Amino acid sequence: MSDNIKNKIEVLIDEISNEVANMKLSSNDFDVNTRQICSYVSSKITAKCKGLMSTLYTELSCETLKSDIFKDNTNANRFYDLDLRSHIYEKYNFEPENKINFNAINSQLVAIGIPLGIAGIGVALSLSITEPIVIPVALVVAALLYPLIKRGVDSTNKQQYYTIVDKYINDLKNELLSWFDSIETYYKKQVDELIETLEV
Repeated sequence: MSDNIKNKIEVLIDEISNEVANMKLSSNDFDVNTRQICSYVSSKITAKCKGLMSTLYTELSCETLKSDIFKDNTNANRFYDLDLRSHIYEKYNFEPENKINFNAINSQLVAIGIPLGIAGIGVALSLSITEPIVIPVALVVAALLYPLIKRGVDSTNKQQYYTIVDKYINDLKNELLSWFDSIETYYKKQVDELIETLEV
């Protein structure tokens, strides 16, 4: 993955961390606050990652078309016919999620094809690469971030609460990098399979 994408993800997580630290939460109830934070974080990631995915595709496709085999117009047209940008996008739903039921997270995830016990947001988001399911990004991020923070909060001390929240938000960087790695792997696999059918 390019340094450009890595840097953009890092900037995104820093932005989220700073914004959450300065949020004016509407309740003294940590559970209510956690739901509010998770909804906000998932919306921000969903909006930003749609653009990042476009940037990733642009970088990968430009690199692909520089290779000798695609300097041939017929081969280049075969690459365009793959329409990988659309195929990648259609694996995800980037719409905002306004109906997250934090009391029924497991059933919501199972309903969209994510098995119980899945480990990590990055893994869950990557499932649509290998499985015939469409992943609603906002729902998955909120639904998997919420129990992490909830389990981590073992004290009603406000400062400790924000420390825990910040930890899990910063952990999202690796989860997003893992997700984008899986998209890049999928892209390269499709291109490699195409190259095997082309005339050199």
